[in-house]
Parts: sequence; C-alpha cells; structure tokens
Amino acid sequence: MSLKPRALKRSLTVVLLTYIAFLFYIYQRNSAYDTGPTPAVKTIHDYSFAPLCNTVSRIKVAEAFQASERYAYLEQKPSVTKGALKIIGKGPKKYYFSSNFVNNQEALPHLFSQLLSIFKFLGPENVFFSIFENGSTDNTTAIIRDFEKKITELKIRHSFVSSKHKRPNPSHRIEYLAGVRNRAIEPLYKEQKLGFTYDKIVFLNDVFFCENDLLELLYQSDFQGADITCPMDVDMFGGSDNRMLGFRDVWVARDISGDRHYKNFSLGIRHEETNKRYRDNLPFQVQCCWNGIAIINSAPFYQENPIKFRRSDIVENECSASECSLFCNDMWNRGFGKIITVPRIKVSYNQFDQIAVNRGLNITPVADKEAERVTYIGPPEKIVCVGLNGVNKINPDSGAIWVTYLKNKTHSD
Repeated sequence: MSLKPRALKRSLTVVLLTYIAFLFYIYQRNSAYDTGPTPAVKTIHDYSFAPLCNTVSRIKVAEAFQASERYAYLEQKPSVTKGALKIIGKGPKKYYFSSNFVNNQEALPHLFSQLLSIFKFLGPENVFFSIFENGSTDNTTAIIRDFEKKITELKIRHSFVSSKHKRPNPSHRIEYLAGVRNRAIEPLYKEQKLGFTYDKIVFLNDVFFCENDLLELLYQSDFQGADITCPMDVDMFGGSDNRMLGFRDVWVARDISGDRHYKNFSLGIRHEETNKRYRDNLPFQVQCCWNGIAIINSAPFYQENPIKFRRSDIVENECSASECSLFCNDMWNRGFGKIITVPRIKVSYNQFDQIAVNRGLNITPVADKEAERVTYIGPPEKIVCVGLNGVNKINPDSGAIWVTYLKNKTHSD
C-alpha cells in the first residue's frame, strides 16, 4: 500500500532530520581527531549540509589543491592561464554524469550536495545528469525527485528514470547490471539527436566523496589525456581487533601487468614500476579500474558501433568477468587503453568508512607536473580473471585464471 502524500512527506522529514543529526554527530566525532577549530576559509562552494567534507583535514587538502589554481580552467567562467590552455583545449568541456541507484537513501543526500556544488562550478549548461533507479524499497526515489527539483531550477539537462522493476529471478548478475548501466546511457543518444554531445562520461556509484575529489579526477583525466580515470575505493576489513581500510574493488581492478590489486594498502601494487608511483601517491596506469567513479573518454560511445556494457560471450567461452572488467577489455580493443588510477583520491560506500578516509588524508604538497605525468605503455597480453558463472549468484564462483583478452575476446587458455 503506497503512502499518502502527507504521510510520505512526514516520512521524508523524519529521514532528513535523522540524517542531519547523524552527520552532526559524525562531524563532532571526526573533529575530535583534528587539531584546533575548523577555520573559516574560502572554498569553491559552500559545503553546507556536508560535515564529512568540512573537517579541518578536508579543508587543508582543499586549500593545498586550490592554492595551485589547478581547477581554475574547469570553472564556468575560467581564469585561464597559458598553462591551463594546454589542458582546456577549445572552450569548456561538456560532462555526461551517469548513475544507477537502488536503496541508496544513506548516500544520496551527501552525494547530491557535492554534485550540486560541482555542477554550479562546471556550469549548468555544461552538464547532463542521467539516473536510472529501480527496485528501491526505501526513500531513494523520493530523494531523487526532490533533487530533480533543485537541478531543474538550475536549468541542468537531465533524465531521471525510476522503475519498480527488480532484478528477475532467475538471472545472471552481470547480464542484469550491464543492462541497467546501459539504461543510464540511453539519454546520451537522445541528446545527440537534439544536437548535444559530451566530452566525458562520468559514472558515479553510490559513493561518498567531496567536491575536490571529483575535480581532481576531472583534472587528471584532462592532464593525463586518459580514457578512463578512477580513484581508489575503500572498505573495512580484518578482525574485530584489527579493522583497517583496504582496497575494495579487487574483483575489477588490474594493474598494468594484468594482475590483481592487494586488499591491504600497505602491500602496495604487484607491478614494480607502478608500485613506486603508488608509494609516491602519484597517478599510475592500469589495465582496468572502476573503483566507485569512472571518468571516461566519450569517443567510443559515439563510434559507429558504440561501446556498451555487456556480460561475457558464452558461445566463445569468454571468462565471466564483471561488466566493468569487460568494458575495460573492450576499451583496449578499440584503442582506448590510457587507463589510470589516482591513489590520492579515495572514496567509500558508507559514512563510517568516510570518517576513516578523512583521518588518513594525505596533505603533502601536490607533486610537480612532470612527476605527476603518466608514461603510457602497451597492454599486458594476459589478465587475471575471476569468473561469476552461476545464475542468481552475487559473488564470483570460479577460481582465478590468466586469460588472453585482446582482439575483442577473453578466452581462457
């Protein structure tokens, strides 16, 4: 039975007030680990309603990045230096943001508050936001509709689709996820018919991040000429007496040798040269990444045979990897193999993990540009694949094997 408008409004009010109270508690708790009161500083936009992005450590990081004016060229009305002209090219870029949501009421208020600031900074006329949400049983749909009112006021082009359709039973998880990701991309082609095209596709999972995190990823995407740019996503692992932050997306991410990342950050990266850059907190090339946020060169989406998300090819005995892993493989096969991870930027999937991220922020000065620049190399011949073959399975159910993946197929040997 659906709620009446008054009851729904009351329910949303309770959720909103609870969220505000919880964030205030987090802010007070997190501030105890910072030294001194939060200083009054000028930021790109007001971080209202985002205590997780307004701690002393967060503000210090924002100051360090903004002091270099590295994001100035991204602003709606940029103050462009000669150095920035090499990055910006001809005029401001256009961004197509894309998200899939289901039962994400915890993350959305924070995520939307940061996106509003970013959209204003980039310029409403330079942004499109596509959301495909389905099967939510919490207040996700209502929160999205409320956010839609705000971006409509800003005249931001968008497509927010909510569906009651849930994952079928039986179904293959990756086939289903590929389908909903493609649904979020569909408006890109409707926009093209209307004369609107976009330079970057920004895929956002239901992650916690701050404005500067995403601006840094956009900057690195431009500066490195990257085809895919990702942060590192985190979650907690270990026993009850030894909990620590670790790398989350171990199923998808592959270093440039084709091997998996370690869960434990202290172990670094298996590929020796990559590990040196990782230890220095510098961007590094990978075979594949997604890690909660992926900023993608839009060119393969506009090709005659546009790139799409997909599951593995059963007929060809292709290893049953994630739709994101297969997307990376397809990017390499189309000649778009400039894929990087930016280890300085870490995102999380819940508020408590974000507190831990904030405590461990690296506020060392930004490296000089030549040190930051990635030297790209060719693809590894093989990659580690951990397959998910079963119907109605959530996690991989096959052992790790090395597979070839170039020439559009990933065959096990």
